[in-house]
Amino acid sequence: MFSFRQYPNITKIVIPNNIQLSTRDFSGAFANMNSLTNVVFEHPNVTNMYSAYKNCTRLNCAPSIGPNVTDMSSMYEWCYYMKHAPSCPDSVINMSRSYCDCHNITGPAVCGNNVVDMSYAYRWCYNLTDITIPESVTSIGFYAFSNTAYYNDVDNWINGILVIDKYIIDVNPMTKEIDPNLDVKYIAEGALTGCYSLEIIKLFANLTRSSLRDCTNIKTIIIKISIVLNFSIIFTNKLRNNN
Repeated sequence: MFSFRQYPNITKIVIPNNIQLSTRDFSGAFANMNSLTNVVFEHPNVTNMYSAYKNCTRLNCAPSIGPNVTDMSSMYEWCYYMKHAPSCPDSVINMSRSYCDCHNITGPAVCGNNVVDMSYAYRWCYNLTDITIPESVTSIGFYAFSNTAYYNDVDNWINGILVIDKYIIDVNPMTKEIDPNLDVKYIAEGALTGCYSLEIIKLFANLTRSSLRDCTNIKTIIIKISIVLNFSIIFTNKLRNNN
């Protein structure tokens, strides 16, 4: 692991792509450098950028993400003054908390095609209005977009349901029915938390028993897609309670 943290007064860092690095791991390399305002660094050999710029509170020009980075969890967390979220390359698997608390990011937020974990990725990005999730992404973790401008805009909610592309991101706890005609395939983790009133639900490709933990009042399940799931594991308790 490489670190610049012993140089807290640096304001700008430039690392050319043609230099030879001794490590692929830059996790925490620039974290807590509160004087840092600008970084030019997207070296193709780097794979781990976990917490790389975390708490760089004065960083206003977001560094690009290298083409082979797989872990960018917490990469820009608490970078309050950043206004742009760099596009996520397809190499990235983990985006957990990557832009959490980046209050001034406006977008566009473009997720990579192979991301698996987006838990809290853009949470509390209060000015984020433009979000794109590729259809190849099949899993979004808890609260990935909560308290973004997109999330808080009532015009983006349809009958108590927040949708981004093919994903249901959140559901109002008072909602009784998820419209089976909604053009969505997946549901984000935690989207059904507190949905004790939900009675009708469509079967989504990534629905699990834990997804339905709070849905104790379900009476109707609508299957509209071709998927292979162990129905006995997911629904046995729900169906038994309603017989």
